[in-house]
Amino acid sequence: MNNCYEIHGFNVSDGGQDTTDRASPYLQAAGFEVVDVDYGHFGLVDVRERTEAVVNHLLLTVNPGDTFFAHSHGCAIAALAIECGAPFSAGVMVHPALRSWWTPPKGLPLRQIAVFSRLTDYATWGAFLLRMFSPGRFKWGRHIWGAMGSTGPLSNHPKLKSHKGAHGHSGGFSNIEEWGPIWANALLEACRAKH
Repeated sequence: MNNCYEIHGFNVSDGGQDTTDRASPYLQAAGFEVVDVDYGHFGLVDVRERTEAVVNHLLLTVNPGDTFFAHSHGCAIAALAIECGAPFSAGVMVHPALRSWWTPPKGLPLRQIAVFSRLTDYATWGAFLLRMFSPGRFKWGRHIWGAMGSTGPLSNHPKLKSHKGAHGHSGGFSNIEEWGPIWANALLEACRAKH
């Protein structure tokens, strides 16, 4: 099995130890080689000014067939990397701080992304407000953040498969014995999806 890039969210000081890293044993048991993308602590300013560097790192390291497992802002990072041509084959987005109408571009080898969301994820509405009220833009032309972690993907895009997530923004990581196998199985299913 190829690499699975674990990408944690923002405002995390432990490198994803209490969130994405907790899923590592389940992803490894499913056959994935986990690559920890620890980009350090990002505050609100860092999200706007330093995300591009993390995206560029992924563009240099992701190989065809690799996958990702991301949470919150990590999902926005994965989405931007996909838009810039990262050849991910599949992924899991856990409560993404991403525009609800985001869709992957055409022509990439992406099979499917499993998106876990729930209306009780109030944190991603903050990402929506960041996009609405934050001055300036990234060089790629617009902000990507939003409330997909609460609303789920609204585009009905065939490569985005919606799943009911845990309560709260990071609730699944507190109950990893339940959610770890669910997320790992969703990633396996996404890898097997038809193009």
